[in-house]
Amino acid sequence: MNAFDRAMHLLDEKFSFLSSSKQIVSSTNEEDKVIVFERGDLVFVFNFHPVNTYDGYKVGCDLPGKYRVALDSDAFEFGGHGRVGHDVDHFTFPEGIPGVPETNFNGRPNSFKVLSPPRTSTVYYRVDESKEENSTAEVVVGQENKEVGSMKHENVGPGVNLSSDN
Repeated sequence: MNAFDRAMHLLDEKFSFLSSSKQIVSSTNEEDKVIVFERGDLVFVFNFHPVNTYDGYKVGCDLPGKYRVALDSDAFEFGGHGRVGHDVDHFTFPEGIPGVPETNFNGRPNSFKVLSPPRTSTVYYRVDESKEENSTAEVVVGQENKEVGSMKHENVGPGVNLSSDN
C-alpha cells in the first residue's frame, strides 16, 4: 500500500490533479460497478465488480487525442496481476454533434476504450504528442537519478519511474 500511496503522490506532482478545479463524474454504472471521472486532465476508471473484466470498455473524456496508462492498481509492483498494458495507445473518437452536449457519450465530447479488470483503478493521461519525441527526462526517485525515455510497466506517467532496476 505504501508503494501505491507513493505512486499517487508522484502522479499528483506530475499532473497536479488534486488541486484542479476540473472534477467531472461522467459515469456511475451500477450494473457494471464502474465509475469513470476526470480530475484535471486525467481520466480515472474504477472497476468495483468482484469478477467482471471489461475489455473495450468505453469511457468518455473531454480532450481528444492519445491516452496512456499513468497509474494502474493492478500493476505487479502493487501486488496486482499486470493485466493492463502500459504501452498501449488509446485513441479517442469524437462523440455526438459538436456543440450539442446532450448528444455526447456520457456528457463527454470524446471517448476511448480500455481494459478494466475487476477490483482495480486505472488512471489515464493525454499524451502531449509535441513533447513525445523528446520525452527523456531526469527525475529523482528516492535518492537516485533515473533517466526515463519510454513508457514502461513501472512508469507513473511520462518521466516518473518507480522501478529500482533502471
